[in-house]
Amino acid sequence: MKVFGVVASPRKGNTYDLCTRFVKALSRYVSVDVELRLLNEFRIEGCRGCTKCIYEGRCSIDDDLNAVIERMKQADLVILASPVYVCSVSYLMKLLMDRTGWANHYPPLVGKKCVVVATTAASCLSPVLKALRSYAVSLGMTCLAEVGSAYVDGKPVNERKLGELLDDVAKYVARVLKGLARPRVKVEDVVLFNSMKYRAMYAKQWNPKEFEYWRRNGLLERRYYDPNAVVPTVVRLRAFAKSLLAAREYMQQIVVRK
Repeated sequence: MKVFGVVASPRKGNTYDLCTRFVKALSRYVSVDVELRLLNEFRIEGCRGCTKCIYEGRCSIDDDLNAVIERMKQADLVILASPVYVCSVSYLMKLLMDRTGWANHYPPLVGKKCVVVATTAASCLSPVLKALRSYAVSLGMTCLAEVGSAYVDGKPVNERKLGELLDDVAKYVARVLKGLARPRVKVEDVVLFNSMKYRAMYAKQWNPKEFEYWRRNGLLERRYYDPNAVVPTVVRLRAFAKSLLAAREYMQQIVVRK
């Protein structure tokens, strides 16, 4: 199995270490060909906000972004990894997110499997893992697992426990990659998928290319990207209710909360 990992850190530190630990655990259950790359090894410019990508389905800037996307397309498993930078993803990961804004309209990685990874020196693992998961879904992927750990002096705070959890996650991911288990999705995954689908349906009026992309790929009839994913009834019902609220907010274009 080919694994491509994007490590959005400026150096091979804690986040890179956690990725290698996960890959090592995964290799015990399935043969893997791994490419872990620091994102700053690629030349990726900042988003210019021209909005051309929304209508063209690709970014007009000529740099290494397409090379990153192509590596993801060729992989059986994608790893998206970021350290926590002030309660959010790193600037490098945000750069990648912003430059692939078109993917929210034309998800390029439908059918791909993903694992998201984050590390921190203190807190905010959960919101960063959630942001990475949402990003993976916006690209069209099915997120199989979230892996996060706090590090102190270059080492996980609980190395033994982390090792046990990584082994458990790796076993599940390997079974999915081999076709021996169906991937499980969360409510927020389905809500985001539905929000994107509803927008594509609405876009028929002002951006027919986006609507046609979803129609041509058979996504308008699906409950989720991966038709083999396990979507329990309770998840579907909760996702449907939240999706209606999300669609209402999108149509109103205004959100005010107290």
